[in-house]
Parts: sequence; C-alpha cells; structure tokens
Amino acid sequence: MKMNYFDNHFKGTLVLTAALLALANLSGCAKDEAPPLAPEKSVSVSTTAAKIGVVNETVFAIADAKPLRDSLISTDVVGRIQMVKKEGTWLSSGDVIAVLYSDRVAASAATTRAQLVSARVDLEQKKRDLVRMKRLEAAGAVARQDFENAQSALELSQAHLAAAKAISEEAEVALRERVIYAPFSGTVLDKKVETGEVVSPGTPIVRFGDISSLEIVATVSEREAVLIKKGAAAIISFDAFPGDTFNAKVSSVHQALTPGSRTAKVKLLFRNTKTRFPAGLLARVTITARSKNNILYVPTSTIRDDPDGYCLWVIKDNRANRRKVELGIRGIDSVEIISGLKKDESVVVRGSGELREGQLVESSSL
Repeated sequence: MKMNYFDNHFKGTLVLTAALLALANLSGCAKDEAPPLAPEKSVSVSTTAAKIGVVNETVFAIADAKPLRDSLISTDVVGRIQMVKKEGTWLSSGDVIAVLYSDRVAASAATTRAQLVSARVDLEQKKRDLVRMKRLEAAGAVARQDFENAQSALELSQAHLAAAKAISEEAEVALRERVIYAPFSGTVLDKKVETGEVVSPGTPIVRFGDISSLEIVATVSEREAVLIKKGAAAIISFDAFPGDTFNAKVSSVHQALTPGSRTAKVKLLFRNTKTRFPAGLLARVTITARSKNNILYVPTSTIRDDPDGYCLWVIKDNRANRRKVELGIRGIDSVEIISGLKKDESVVVRGSGELREGQLVESSSL
C-alpha cells in the first residue's frame, strides 16, 4: 500500500512519544534508587569549665645539692700520714681529722721536753741553795761572796729555764702542725690520702663539709631570675629518691647574671635531717615565683600554641569553635586567661587533635 506524507509523519510522532516516555520512566527509577545521605560523624572529647581561682606561676630548674659549708683541708708541713679519719665520719669542731708523723720532729720534741724538765729541776735546786746560803751567811758560817754566788746561780738557772721553755714550745708547735683539726662540725666527705703516705705542704688531706643542711643551687634564666624573690616557697625532689618531695625556701638570688649565658644562681636551704641525703645529689626544684587570686583559668593542657597565637577549643551546642586567647601567668597545671574566654565556658582538655571548626562532638566532662 502506498503511504502518503501524513501517514509517515503520524507514525514518526508515535515512535518519538514512546521513546520519551521510556526515558522518563528510566529517570524516575534512577531517582528512586539514590542512597540516603550519611549521618555527620562526631568526635569524642573530654571537657572542663573555665573557672575562677588561684594560679601559681612556677619556675622549674635542675639543681645540685651542696654542703652548707665545704672545705678542702690541706697540710702545711712535710710528714707521713699516721692517721686519717674515714669517709662518712662525723666530727665536732676541734676534733682530730688526721695526724702526720716526722721522726725528726718527734725526736726534737722529746729532747726539748727532757731539757725543760731538767731546767725546772735545776731551778728548784738553785732556789734551795740560795735559801741555805742566806741562812749560813746570817749565822756567819759563809762569806758574803758565797751567798752572792748562789744568788747568781739562781738567776742563771732561771734564764736556762726560760730558754728551755722557748725551745720546747717551738718543738711542740712543730708537732701540733702535724695534727689536723676539724675547723667546724661536719663530716669527712672524701679522703684524699692513705695511712703511711708521705705528703708535702699543700697536699689535700680530706674534703670536709657540713651536710646537716644542704644548699640547693639552681641556674635560672634572666626572665625567671627577676621573678624569684628571697623567701619564695619551693618543692624539691631528688632522682635518687623517687616519689619523695620536700618543702624549702629560696635563701638568695644572685644579683649578677653570668656573662654569655645570662643566667643567675638561685640558692635554697634544705634541712638534711639525720644527714639522710649525701652531698652531690641531682635535685629538681619547682619555685613559686608569683601567685594571683580570683582570676579566670583553665588547665594548661587546653592551650594550643598555633602560628597565629595561643588558642583553645570551646564547645557550644555540641560544636567545636576555635578561640584565640590571651594568656597571663602560667602554673604547672593551670594558666590564667586574660581575654578570649568567659567563666564556665566548656573547653576541650583531651581529643582536640581531630577537631576542625564547627565539628560535631560528643563531650564528657572531667
């Protein structure tokens, strides 16, 4: 059958319509099968509230524990060590630390002692002779000259005794120089020589010190030095005694900085009860440099030191907001907030590493 133009046009229209309907059905199916949006992921954090209270700014330093008094005791003479006290021996002021022996000095002292005894005996004899001569002269039994001779003999004996005393004293001084005494009450910290050893002038014999109190000497920066005052409270710990802490006070702060390093020495006095702690221990010192009351503060762990300044994360309506803050004095566990935060605002203590601005969070208070 022969088709005309209108028949062909009608059939084309029907085909096009069917194609469009099929395409619409396919599009509708694709829209109905699209997956739902995933829920927003939250981050778990621990928080605390900004509070009003006290912050103590502290200075931490490594220090040496030194004897309150410390002396390196040497000899001024030549001799052989006859006796020296053992390390750890406690002595009162004036007690003997060591004795040096010299055959020559000992022999000289013995000789002069004998001469002194002889001179005293001779003088007593001359006194008796003079008394007897005086009585005999009065009785006319001896001449005047005999009495005067006895008197001259007494005077000579007195001169001999004076000379013997001087010589003996010199020998005794030489002998005493070989006995070394404790200059103050303390402990033999280090023995430098052994018994039988021959020493010369200037040779150290012992290191002697008073460790009933220890001087804790710390080095601090110039910024810290100007904050620390005499009498400031401090806490001391020793690596050799883990877990133990002790209270002390600052006894002095050097007013002159060390050239180059620009550091200063800070000294603390620590009572060493029963000399429990040896000198030379490594100490760790925490000094309260200053304190402020009735101020806004947060835990130190909440603060981040970012390139654009100090900041922290504040949680509001379960969302994290990064907040820049101005800090004041800083303690071991807390820091003053001068601006950027208000009392009772919730800040992140743990878990801030995964946060971003506006992050949904699940928070638990500490």
